Amino acid sequence: MRRAVFLDHDEPAGSSNLGKRRRAVFLDRDGVLNRRRLALVRKPSQLVLLPEAPEAAARLSKAGFALAIVTNQEWVSRGYIARADHDEVMRRVVAALEDAGAKVEGVYAALTPETAKPRPAMLLQAARDLGVDLAASYMVGDNAKDVLAGRAAGCRTVLVDPRLRTAIQGANARADHVCRALPEAADWILSRA
Repeated sequence: MRRAVFLDHDEPAGSSNLGKRRRAVFLDRDGVLNRRRLALVRKPSQLVLLPEAPEAAARLSKAGFALAIVTNQEWVSRGYIARADHDEVMRRVVAALEDAGAKVEGVYAALTPETAKPRPAMLLQAARDLGVDLAASYMVGDNAKDVLAGRAAGCRTVLVDPRLRTAIQGANARADHVCRALPEAADWILSRA
C-alpha cells in the first residue's frame, strides 16, 4: 500500500503529479470489498471480505489501473469505532487485495461529513497524489453517495448492487453501469479500457 490519508478537512487544490496522468479505479469499501453489515464494521473480527473481490481488484491493477480505496468513516471521529480498530480493518482489506496480486496505491478515509462522499474530496485528493486523469477513471460503489462523488469528480461510475434494488435510491439512473459485484464491475471497466 502506498499511503493512507485520513481527511478531516478539505485539502487545498494542488497538482503535485500533473506529469503522470493515468487511469484509476476508486473502490468503496463496505459493500464492494467487504460484506455490508446492518451494523457498522466496528471490530476487525466483524470484517467479511466478499469472496471474489480481491481477484477482481487484482485484474484491474494488472491492467494498469491505479487502485485507491475511498471510504466514508465519520463513525471514527464520532467515537463509534476506535481508530486502531478502523486501521486494522483497513490493513486487513489491503492485505487481502495485495495477497491476490492487486497493488493498492492509496487508502482515503473521510472522517468528517465535510470530506465524505457524495463530496468528491477523497477522489480529488487521490487524483492529485497519484497523478490520475479523472475523466479516464472509475468510481465503484454501492450507493448513491458513491455515484454522486464519482460524477462530481468527473469519473465514470459503477454501482454495485447485489440484489439490483437501486431504483429505491434512484442511483441506478445516475450510474454509468449497474452490476451485482466487483467482478462484474471489473469486466465492464476492462471491456472499455
